[in-house]
Amino acid sequence: DVQDCVPCALNQYIVDSNNSHFQCQTCPLGAICDGSSFTSRVDGAVWGVDNATGRYMLRSCPPGYQRLATTADAQQCERCAALYYCEGGTAAAVPCPDGAYA
Repeated sequence: DVQDCVPCALNQYIVDSNNSHFQCQTCPLGAICDGSSFTSRVDGAVWGVDNATGRYMLRSCPPGYQRLATTADAQQCERCAALYYCEGGTAAAVPCPDGAYA
């Protein structure tokens, strides 16, 4: 029985192709994947591997962004909206006080 090696498709990635525990995963919205590599769309975003699922998980976003992580595929750092302040990390956007803007 011969087994063929099949690469991941575009818009997918694999954490470790030498580990049979990991499979191709759909690229989250906050990253760019070409079938083999995984690159964050936002400089300063921190991604980590969840060894239980074989997925990259968004850990934190840089200042000026808020982390959106409703599902594994929807993870992304979203630029802070006007009239809100985003300190980064995992903190939610905070409305600016009256008389202030961001």
